[in-house]
Amino acid sequence: MAKMTGEVVERYLPGRREQTGRTALLLWTVGPVFELPVAALAISSFPDVAAEAVFGTAGSQALVILALVLVLAGAALAWAGSFTTGPRLSLAVLLWVASGLLAVLMLGYLASGTWAVFAILLAHSAVAAAVIGWMLARRPAPAQPSRLAR
Repeated sequence: MAKMTGEVVERYLPGRREQTGRTALLLWTVGPVFELPVAALAISSFPDVAAEAVFGTAGSQALVILALVLVLAGAALAWAGSFTTGPRLSLAVLLWVASGLLAVLMLGYLASGTWAVFAILLAHSAVAAAVIGWMLARRPAPAQPSRLAR
C-alpha cells in the first residue's frame, strides 16, 4: 500500500489532517495538565520534595505553575490556529525554555535518587511542552500560503 502523502489525505479524507493534529495536541496536553499541578502540590506540601528542588521551593513552584500556564496557552493557540506567526513563535520559544527548565528540575530529582517517580512526571511534562511548542512553530498562519496545496 502506498504511503499517503498530505495531498492524498486532503483529497480523499477532507479535514482529516486537522483532526489528527488536534487529537495529537489533546494527547500531549493532557499529561502536563494533570502532572504539573501534582508537582506543584508535592513541592509545597512535602518538605522532603521541597528540599530536593533545584530552584528552591518558591522558584520550583513558580516554574511548574508557569509551565502549566504556558502549556494551556500553547494548546489553546494551536487549537485556534488563527493567530499570526509572531505570537505563535513567541509562545513556542517560551514553551521550549520552560521545557528546558523543567528538564533541569527533573534532573535534580533524578540525581537525588529518592524521587525518581517524581522525575518521570517532570520528564513527560518537559517533553510534552516541547512538542506543543513544535506544534505551534510548524503550523502556518492562515494568511500564509501553504506549500502542501501546491
